[in-house]
Amino acid sequence: MELLHNKRRLSSPSSAVADLALASPSSSSSSLPSSSSPRSVSVSLVNQQIPNHNHNHNHNHNHNHNYTHTHNKIHNHPPNPTTMGGIAADVFASSPPRPTNLPTGTPTPPPEPMSEPYHGYSFPHNRLKRRLTHPNKTPLVLVSCGSFSPPTSLHMSMFSVAESYAERTGFELVGSYMSPCSDTYGKSSLVPAHHRINMCRLAIEQTNSNAMIDDWETLRRDEAGRPVYTRTADVLKRLDEQLNDVLGGIQTLDGTFVRARVMLLIGADLALTMSDPKVWAPADIDVLLGYYGAFIVERPALCATQDAIQPLKKYHGNIMVVPSFQNDVSSTKARAQIRNGEVAQDLPRSVYDYIKLHHLYGSAPPKDRHVDKNGKPDLEMVSPRLPVASHR
Repeated sequence: MELLHNKRRLSSPSSAVADLALASPSSSSSSLPSSSSPRSVSVSLVNQQIPNHNHNHNHNHNHNHNYTHTHNKIHNHPPNPTTMGGIAADVFASSPPRPTNLPTGTPTPPPEPMSEPYHGYSFPHNRLKRRLTHPNKTPLVLVSCGSFSPPTSLHMSMFSVAESYAERTGFELVGSYMSPCSDTYGKSSLVPAHHRINMCRLAIEQTNSNAMIDDWETLRRDEAGRPVYTRTADVLKRLDEQLNDVLGGIQTLDGTFVRARVMLLIGADLALTMSDPKVWAPADIDVLLGYYGAFIVERPALCATQDAIQPLKKYHGNIMVVPSFQNDVSSTKARAQIRNGEVAQDLPRSVYDYIKLHHLYGSAPPKDRHVDKNGKPDLEMVSPRLPVASHR
C-alpha cells in the first residue's frame, strides 16, 4: 500500500512513502521482551502525566500545553489484565490517555493552531457506539489517515482485521475513522478531496464497513481561505477532544463515562519508515506512538514485521501488531492498472466505476456503462443511495 509520510514538518517527501497514513513518531531505547515475537506485543500504559511545558512552536506561537484532558463526567478505572494468545497484557485504564516510556524531560509538542473548517462542518459520530457492551473493556477508536487516492480493498480490510484482533484484547472497538489528507499535500497522484471523499463513501458502502469519514483535514482553511496541511498528531488530538471532551466519552455498563482510547491504524510498511528522521518528525512520533499508540497491520508482501517494529521498541507498550494475510495491494498498483486500461481488481467495484466515470488517474471514459439516454454520466447508476459530494 502506498504510504503517506508526515510532510507537515519535513519538506521533501520520500518517493517510497506515500499513501496509507499521515503520522509521525520516533525510535528509542527500551526493548521488547526477549521472548516476544512481533505478534505478542502488548498494550500497557504507564500511569504518568506529561508535565506542562512552555514550548516554542514552529509558527512562533508560545503554548503552555498539557496533553492530559479532564472531563467532569469521566471516571477512572483500574487496569484490567487480559490474555492475548497466551501473553498477558495490562490494558490501560479508561482514564485520560497517558504516555509511556518517553525520555525524561521530553516535551510533548503542542498542536498547530486549529482553525475550524468552513461550510458547516460537523464531527461525524453517527456510527460511534456510545455504550460499551462488555464489562472491564477499554473503548477504542481507530483512525486511518492517508490520501486514499484511491481507497483500496486493503484500506477497508484493515479495519475489519483490526476489529477482530481487538476483540481478543482488553479493548472494545467503538468507532473507526478515515481522515483523508488536504489537497495541499504535494503529490502528483492526489486527486481533489471531494473525489477522494466520494470514493471513501462508496468503499464504505460496498464493504458494509462501520467506518466514518472525517473530512476536517480537507476543509480546513487559512485566513485567506486556502487549504492548509494538518499534522497527524493534531488530527488525533482533535478526534480525542471531540470524542471525549465534546461528546463526553463512552458510557460503561454501570452508567459511568470513560475516555475512549484513540489509536492510529497503519500498515507495517508505514511503521518501517517511522524511525527515519528524514521521513518522520521524531517529536510527532512521540505523540503518535508514545501518547496515542497504534494498531500495526502486518504487510508480509512488503516488509518483515520485525524489521518495522524493532526500531520502535521504545513504544512497544503502545503498539498492537495485527496478523494479516499475504497481500501486495496498494493504491500505486491500482493507479498503474487504471492508466494501462486494466481493471483494478483491488478496488471496490463502485470505486473503480467512479474513477472511470470521472476519468481519474488517466482512465479512459466508460464506453456504455452508467450513461443515461442522452449519453451523459448517470450518477444514480454509480451509487443509487449515496449522495455524491461536490466541491466545497
